[in-house]
Amino acid sequence: MRFSTKLTGMGIVDSIASIVRPLFAPLQGTVTQSSNRLWASQSRTWPVTIDIEDDVRIIWANTPPWIAFGAFIPGLEDPEDLNPPSGTALDLYHWAISELNASPSGFSTVRLDVRAKANVEVVFDSVRVHCEEYDPGPGISIIQPVGGASLESRRFDIELSAWAPKAQALDLGSSPIQEFAATVSRNDPLRINLDARPADYITQAKAFRWWLDVDFLIEGQRKSVRVPKNPEDRFRLVNSLHFPMYHRVGDSWKLAREG
Repeated sequence: MRFSTKLTGMGIVDSIASIVRPLFAPLQGTVTQSSNRLWASQSRTWPVTIDIEDDVRIIWANTPPWIAFGAFIPGLEDPEDLNPPSGTALDLYHWAISELNASPSGFSTVRLDVRAKANVEVVFDSVRVHCEEYDPGPGISIIQPVGGASLESRRFDIELSAWAPKAQALDLGSSPIQEFAATVSRNDPLRINLDARPADYITQAKAFRWWLDVDFLIEGQRKSVRVPKNPEDRFRLVNSLHFPMYHRVGDSWKLAREG
């Protein structure tokens, strides 16, 4: 699906962060034709493109099978009649999302690829998170557990809350970056993950819709892009603590936690 939007003027901030582009060198991987694409161009002089990748099989391609994501399936009481295709934990998640209208549960990752399409230097220096709660109705969450070490990426760690969502830039090793800034040019794009989870103090919210304003400085002028542009395309995340969780173990299902 292709989204279209335009950069809009924002107020000049008091200071521009000093952390430079090498901290966020591009990661390996490719955005496919099936990726959601958000085109953002303020004018022919200052075009910027943002590609949104939400297929975790692509985001975590060519890495050890040490990561799994939960999927919330609405309207289901138990998974006994589900027959997912064999494969990895990421294959199970993708199957639930694409075939069963599932939503990410507990934790989610999407990836932004930011490119300048003109011969100008673009400074990408912040994301501002917006969030609203919603009730997804009854359902269950499923996941295929995995072992192994944690997989690290350069990312924004996003805590979801309807009244105080926030995003923290993290370097490899999960070290916080207090003043984030990355320079993007035509030949030097930026690739960065957005890892979302409910804030630790959240206990009542059952699910979230969330979106971002991505802030740029282009030739001394402040610009901002809404990601995703359309409200119906906002990212979703279900709070898995409120619903039964089933583990896929071999060819069977095991209730891991009551909701």
